[in-house]
Amino acid sequence: MIAGLPKSLLISHFRLRSRTCCYAGYSSSGISVSPSVLNPKLPRRVLLGWLLSFLMMALGVGAIDANAKESSKDELHAKLETFTVNLTGPTQKYLQVDITLSLANAEVGERIKAYMPVIRHKMILLLTSKQASLLGTTDGKRKLVLEAKSAANNAIRVMEGEGVTDVLFTSFIIQ
Repeated sequence: MIAGLPKSLLISHFRLRSRTCCYAGYSSSGISVSPSVLNPKLPRRVLLGWLLSFLMMALGVGAIDANAKESSKDELHAKLETFTVNLTGPTQKYLQVDITLSLANAEVGERIKAYMPVIRHKMILLLTSKQASLLGTTDGKRKLVLEAKSAANNAIRVMEGEGVTDVLFTSFIIQ
């Protein structure tokens, strides 16, 4: 029994274009598929794909070990939510920027999560102090990277090089 229900009552219906295309039930002998309910208009490959997907979900298969190597690389980066701020200057300009922080180690990632409100506050103060004409140049963006890295390291209270090692702009729009 699973969650108080007998296994024979665990039934899954797949719907495609509001028609039942497959009926699968779990019995004590395993998962069974009733061919009498199969929609003859659907190709057998589609039905087989749905059935294999259901089986993989039911058995908990789906995570591949190859992704584990990629996830360890992702742990060394922390993506911040999108910033949309007003810029200073004679004209009303806006900056929308996506920032990803490169981290020295995984322990810094935990500090980033703990200090996220402080980091966002310091980033907003930094970004709103800039003029659109300065951020439009490559040198202006490089200077902003250095200032943002310093602000993030100050927020999480670590020394340069021990916390945030780089600031990456994954989107940068001035309007």
